[in-house]
Amino acid sequence: MRIVLIQNGIDCLDYHDVYTKFASLYNLPEFDTEQFIRGKNKSQIFNYANIIVDMISKPINIKENKDMEGNNKRITSRGLLIIQDESGKEKECLALVHRLKLSKTNPEIIDDFFVVPGGGVEEGEKVEETAVREIQEELGIQAETIRLLYTQENETNIHNYFLCKYVDGKFGNGIGPEFTDPEHIKKGGHYIPTLIPLTEIYNTNLVPSELKNALQVDLALTGFNIENIKYRDISKT
Repeated sequence: MRIVLIQNGIDCLDYHDVYTKFASLYNLPEFDTEQFIRGKNKSQIFNYANIIVDMISKPINIKENKDMEGNNKRITSRGLLIIQDESGKEKECLALVHRLKLSKTNPEIIDDFFVVPGGGVEEGEKVEETAVREIQEELGIQAETIRLLYTQENETNIHNYFLCKYVDGKFGNGIGPEFTDPEHIKKGGHYIPTLIPLTEIYNTNLVPSELKNALQVDLALTGFNIENIKYRDISKT
């Protein structure tokens, strides 16, 4: 647990500090650290241990994430950023990028879907830093990561989804090449920053489907309070 905290830039003084800060970081139930250490309340200890094992069974390590043949998998980091809309109704919205892919032979739209802002982790970059950078490039705003919410692994990639909070900037002023380079737009289609209310995620063509399904279930279980969603691996089994 201490290693996980250190990887998140959190230092600890003693074992009490480790358990308390770990529970706070991952929004876990509070417990009495003295009883935990002394082996009391065994059922609570077993439940807590199961949560820990589930969360750190697939640690994020860019250099060691390999497939069965020893090839490095591509690591991506994406930011689930919550912003209040500007309608005056104070709806909590998820900041997404609306992708409109165009035909190579004419301006016809051939694909229409939404994605969470993000991209590949660059050399020397922490996964958290990637999410912040990509939000700046694709949405034009500054953000901070709160904690890791989901991970998803497939044959070639490991995707990390971080819960993020708004810091500063005007939404919709992307500075990446997908917004500023006409040739990039011609090849890759349009990227449109869009705010979708959390209550309407079910009606949005959000990809990948594993992320959409996880959000639909977890938001319903938490009363659409995304901060109460606990970390889990959403990879296909």
